[in-house]
Amino acid sequence: MILGAGQESGRGMDTRNGCVLITGAGRRLGAALAQALADRGVALALHYHRSAAEAESLARELKARAREVWLFRADLRSPAEQERLCEETLRHCKRLTGLVNCAAVFERTPLETFDRTLWNEALAVNLTAPVWLSVRLGREMKRAGGGSIVQIGDWSTPRPYKDYLAYSTSKGALETATRALAKELAPQVRVNLVALGPILLPEGSGPDYRERVERAVPLGRVGGSEAFVASTLHLLLDAPFTTGTILTVDGGRSLA
Repeated sequence: MILGAGQESGRGMDTRNGCVLITGAGRRLGAALAQALADRGVALALHYHRSAAEAESLARELKARAREVWLFRADLRSPAEQERLCEETLRHCKRLTGLVNCAAVFERTPLETFDRTLWNEALAVNLTAPVWLSVRLGREMKRAGGGSIVQIGDWSTPRPYKDYLAYSTSKGALETATRALAKELAPQVRVNLVALGPILLPEGSGPDYRERVERAVPLGRVGGSEAFVASTLHLLLDAPFTTGTILTVDGGRSLA
């Protein structure tokens, strides 16, 4: 779906003719990043899975600001769908310059009910999909002369959450993959990871939960989408001598 043209802006990476793919762009952090990139005049390929209404509404909103907007639906649990998303992105984005892998599965997997279905889903969405998209699209960016990839990780991988075995394993492996991809795709393509702490609280969280989180964060607050967007934009567009880096954005939570 092509929804229009907008203005050109940006600094660091040349965004005037570039396009950025964001997975999980229909809502929350992915949508916030899409809005910020649209304000820079970047052409956007927006992936979603289940949040069709939110993604379509976002694309309509951005069409006056982004140079072009495309919407792609894909179930990232499926290797075939991962490949189709790559093919559709390359077919429409004539000059792909960026990839941000926001899509993720964050599900409790207590040992008592742990099974292969939960394990396979977490690894497919949180690890295999971002790695495969980075390989497939990174090769194209490398051939074209340049690009930038940002993975989204979690501050907790050195200190895994209890009852989140599949999630913690997948995000920890993504950090290793980020460093490996940075070597494989250098020098043309930079690959970095933003390890997030308490940026957005889970939907439905009450004031008691927020208070507990804020007490555990040395900076004393939840970061909000602005902290995520600023850090991701820096690595994506404005850090030309940075690759293979894990940037922790957690308000000091990992120190507590």
